Amino acid sequence: MKTYEQLPLEVTYFYRSMDQLLKIKDELELSIFKKLQGLFSINVKLTFYDITSTFFYSESCPISKNGHSRDSRPDKEQIVIGVVTSYEGYPIKHYVFEGNTKDETTVEEVVEKLKAEYNIEETTFVGDRGMITKLNLNKIEEEGFDYILGVKARQDEICEMLFSKRAGKDFENYKELKIREDKIKIKEFLIWKIKQIFKKNGVSIIDGKFNLLEKEIWDLNNEQEPEYKNIKSILQEITKEIDSKSCQKIAMVIRKYFGRYDEELRYIICLNNERKKIAQKRRAKYIARYSKELDKLFSEDKVEREAVEIERTLSKIFEGYKARFKKLFKIKRDGEKAIGYTLNQEQIAQEENLDGIFVLLTKRVDLEKEKVVESYKNLKEVEMLFDDLKHFVDIRPIRHWLEIRVRAHVFICILGLLLKRIFEINYMGCKSVTEPLEEIAKSKLVKYKVRFSEREERSKIFFKVTNTTSVQKKYFKMIGIKNPMSLEKFSW
Repeated sequence: MKTYEQLPLEVTYFYRSMDQLLKIKDELELSIFKKLQGLFSINVKLTFYDITSTFFYSESCPISKNGHSRDSRPDKEQIVIGVVTSYEGYPIKHYVFEGNTKDETTVEEVVEKLKAEYNIEETTFVGDRGMITKLNLNKIEEEGFDYILGVKARQDEICEMLFSKRAGKDFENYKELKIREDKIKIKEFLIWKIKQIFKKNGVSIIDGKFNLLEKEIWDLNNEQEPEYKNIKSILQEITKEIDSKSCQKIAMVIRKYFGRYDEELRYIICLNNERKKIAQKRRAKYIARYSKELDKLFSEDKVEREAVEIERTLSKIFEGYKARFKKLFKIKRDGEKAIGYTLNQEQIAQEENLDGIFVLLTKRVDLEKEKVVESYKNLKEVEMLFDDLKHFVDIRPIRHWLEIRVRAHVFICILGLLLKRIFEINYMGCKSVTEPLEEIAKSKLVKYKVRFSEREERSKIFFKVTNTTSVQKKYFKMIGIKNPMSLEKFSW
């Protein structure tokens, strides 16, 4: 590896500048944030947070790891980048995490710094699906923030109650969506969930005894965590069929919500009929594809195949991302050997109930449900920022491997995006900035080296801006540069 002294002067200066930039990152971001507040009165009553990833073509960076790729490159190591933006879409804070960092684990650091460093006392934290865990909600509330968070409806157990017990509630039309609101008390959910565990395990309840457990649930308080022996005692009193495993599972569910027993959660359920049709069409395509492969596997001329070979082929059919479609099929067996299949109509019906659906969870009780949806949809500003990060400022390829340089490289790219957003919002009034920026890019700062003697090493370097067109002058004037020739003094 070359030392600074062995590198060209310009490269040495650039690397030293990157190293210094990262040292003042937090201080500089905060200073820029205060400037934005003063110049443009940015709105931080809503702050948006989302993460993306970007991959490397090498495996030399200490913080690059294999993780969930948002670039469809799971074969490459990556880093994870989190960005906080204001309501308008200005990036005000960014984070670089190791490539295998999970979405939800990044939230705690983000909300802490918004409160401690940026003195943002009152804001609604808006985050995408994947950010939500009990720990995150506790941390957001602990910092005094409200929240609007997307929920993974297929994985959230309270959503399971929403779509089973209250499936008949009507939707209201809102723009291209149908929306409805539902509120669920934690204690009400716990009673429903315990009944589901009983039903799944085939446990019958002694007549009139379940009210003992209901009373125990409604008497729960946030000051005293329920003890397992008390829960087990009540369960054994209301049914003779309960086993230790079921007792432990029910106790775990009850304890999971300790500290939140008195809460009432507000959910906004949104249905997009166009996306519903797309999801149904997509599922039908995959069912047809895998049915064809299963038909081939279980065809009559292959029934004598060994069980191990059949299992190996089954695993291959549903390997990788295709594993999520396996639940749509029921494999018929003769003992240990798979001999055929049928469609899992119950599971398909459950999936259809969630097609085109997205669910929001919010602590804001003062906002109308339409405003909650609109606020969440503004999270697309961060998604647009990520698109620009990859296709406008071209964060890839990252040609560094030292951690300090990689982090500095990301910072420079974020600063570039900030300049783009300032230009869009305050000068162009729109997102169509490609043509103006391409035009400005034609204006070059040229470096001339003039030698005064053939014999002596006497020379001087001059800097000159290329001739500026009238169109370029118009764009320069927009951003406060009346005389582009003055850029000649900004050289190194």
